Amino acid sequence: MGQRISESSTQKTTSSELKLTQFIDTYWRPYLERQNVKPSTLQGYDSLLNQHITPSLGEVLLTDIAPLHVERLIQFKSALSPKTRRNLVGLLQGIFSLAEDDDLLEKSPVRDRHKPVVPKREKPVWTPEQVRAIIGSVPERNRALFACAALTGARLGELLALRWKHIDLDGRKLRIEQSLWRGRLVTPKTEGSFRTLLFGEALGKALTNHLQNSQHIEPEDFVFSKPDGATLDPDVLRRDVPYPA
Repeated sequence: MGQRISESSTQKTTSSELKLTQFIDTYWRPYLERQNVKPSTLQGYDSLLNQHITPSLGEVLLTDIAPLHVERLIQFKSALSPKTRRNLVGLLQGIFSLAEDDDLLEKSPVRDRHKPVVPKREKPVWTPEQVRAIIGSVPERNRALFACAALTGARLGELLALRWKHIDLDGRKLRIEQSLWRGRLVTPKTEGSFRTLLFGEALGKALTNHLQNSQHIEPEDFVFSKPDGATLDPDVLRRDVPYPA
């Protein structure tokens, strides 16, 4: 029993000496792995950590970080957009919530008042004429892809992950089951992103024409791909096709 009490005391002392970066690397990142967090989300977290959080709070002891530290950080980052600062606070909230759940902290230093209000803006909506003009301006080999984007509302990564087995031309429907991110096939953004989308005659004709002119038409082949059948890069595609159009 004496040994267990000694080990417990040692563990408590060690925990109280954890710096924020040590807690993040030792406990928070493995927690994200257990939660199977998407690579794109992890990249976003790393960007916020490396650019904003670690330089300011990384070397501070976890137990020494107070609400005033968070307040100062948010004030110091006033040049960032309200949405970015809100994401920053949300990330800190998640990190300290885990520390609280692990009994390393009595209370998280992050407060709801730290989150800035994000002004609501109405998203611009293109007219049918504008959509037709854009699709008509892109190279012919890409028109089916952008017709698909315009008429289904699916994310670009989801469309680039489509295989012919996911499309039912006769039933005029397609199934979203995966997404493409940096050359990797990952699950869609949320559970609700797994879905079947119905489409009309116009998109049906565009996809049929695309199938007839494609060299890669097996069930496992990607619907929209490079000439060699490899996946397209979403960032390169955005830069080279729709932006010029």
